[in-house]
Amino acid sequence: MDGYVHVVPVVREGLILFLKTIYPSRKGDQETQERRARMRRRGFHDDEEKDLITAYESGEFRPVKDQQAAKQTAVQAARRYLREGCAD
Repeated sequence: MDGYVHVVPVVREGLILFLKTIYPSRKGDQETQERRARMRRRGFHDDEEKDLITAYESGEFRPVKDQQAAKQTAVQAARRYLREGCAD
């Protein structure tokens, strides 16, 4: 908002999160700008990321018709993967 990074303090009680008052953060904004500058200087993180960006920009990715169903499928696959990986 307003070109600034905003901070939202959180208090956790078990599984419940209580959000406190949001406020603009010059420090957070500065850190974000520094992080972006480092990423620009560094370029791509690795070859895999570069390949993904190139594929996206060349139009190899297509939107899905039912985004909610695709998301649910991906979540279920991730859960299966984690469950199988943790069993080892």
